[in-house]
Amino acid sequence: MFFEFYSEETAPQQPPVLGKPASFVSPADLSRIASKTDLELSWREFVSWLTFKELSRSLARKAASIDQTSLRLLSESIFSIEVGLTKIVKRWSVLRKLSYPQDSCVYNAYSFVQTCMMLKRSLPAKEAEQLKRRVLSGLLPNGRLADIDLELRIWWPLSREPSSIVHFGVLGEAGPDFLVSGNGSDIEIEGKCISPETGMPLSYSLISPLMKGFGDGLQGRYPDTFVTIEAEVRDTHPTGRAVPAFRTQIERTYSTGQDIVTPELTTRISFRSLSEVTAEFGPIEHNSSKLFGKYRRQFGDFGFFTGDQSEGVFLNIIPLSPRRTLKKMMRIISDAGEQFSKTRPAILWLHLLGLPDHQSEGNDEGMLDMIDRLLDHAFSRKRDYISIVVFSSDTRLVNKHTFGTSKLIRGADGRNHKRFYANPNARFPLTNPPPE
Repeated sequence: MFFEFYSEETAPQQPPVLGKPASFVSPADLSRIASKTDLELSWREFVSWLTFKELSRSLARKAASIDQTSLRLLSESIFSIEVGLTKIVKRWSVLRKLSYPQDSCVYNAYSFVQTCMMLKRSLPAKEAEQLKRRVLSGLLPNGRLADIDLELRIWWPLSREPSSIVHFGVLGEAGPDFLVSGNGSDIEIEGKCISPETGMPLSYSLISPLMKGFGDGLQGRYPDTFVTIEAEVRDTHPTGRAVPAFRTQIERTYSTGQDIVTPELTTRISFRSLSEVTAEFGPIEHNSSKLFGKYRRQFGDFGFFTGDQSEGVFLNIIPLSPRRTLKKMMRIISDAGEQFSKTRPAILWLHLLGLPDHQSEGNDEGMLDMIDRLLDHAFSRKRDYISIVVFSSDTRLVNKHTFGTSKLIRGADGRNHKRFYANPNARFPLTNPPPE
């Protein structure tokens, strides 16, 4: 059995931009996985709809493009659904059985499949075909299913009153994702996913091909040693120009055991006893996340592990240019605001992919400061038509005791992963004003 559980939101420290206590709306969150039987029916329908051959081929192509082994930490945040689908398809191709959701990637994939099939069943054949094309485009190397999944999350509670949806941008119509009509008013809704790489000085499109190309070039030279190579990148570089030169310099640093300094890249090498590292963390191939947290230089960097039982190599790509995350997020808000008609109340939904659990808590100062600044931007005078901003993050899987028993079950915890902020100066208020 698998349970999902949620709680109503409680306000974190009040954002100064609102002046008075924030207005929160707390709509009921709905379970996205109805039952095991319904999930199996949805999965079979999903496979038949896309065809197992096309789904397997698309996932294989996607896996090659995101390089799950080299950039596991980042790729599983950006492409959680694709990684989960890959795991499910691998098991399904052999056993024709669905695996129990032991990690968030598999759970997110199941949730996506079930909600996607619910939407598909509600659509006429022509529109269902448009949805199919969107799903397949999300599986392309330059696509991402998280964007579609956010739209499905928004649609799911709206589906209880399907006649209220008078505009459906999910299928490619211009304008916001949804225009909902009811109780004498129309409300526009636009959703945007914000990737953990947003604002990074080095793009995923640069790092992925760089790390994929090393092969045997970083192993076999230093037995019984844990090798760390720090590669400091001074500026942002286009993929085509940077990758070959960077790869050559990193391999030279490894082969010579010497630091190398060039105008664009500085590479430094250091050595530790492999036995000491494995004694503390265990085998490298099973504990790369812990090692990355221990030996990385700074946040916003990238890590790559290679080697075998006799040697471990950790390559740390470190950008020296400052991150521009907040500026990029403000640009996303500005662009999303242009999707609205500006003549109706609007809800802007921002989903933060890969947000660490500690930042989802209501008292994380860094998170609250970021929300303050983004609300200030979203609720500026020129965007007073935005009545509510929603911040959401991924649910997490936890162990939970079932009521009346000591048995632990796996649960999807969505508490504190959705926050609703009302604009105190909205041109079209959707909530009651806060008390004086």
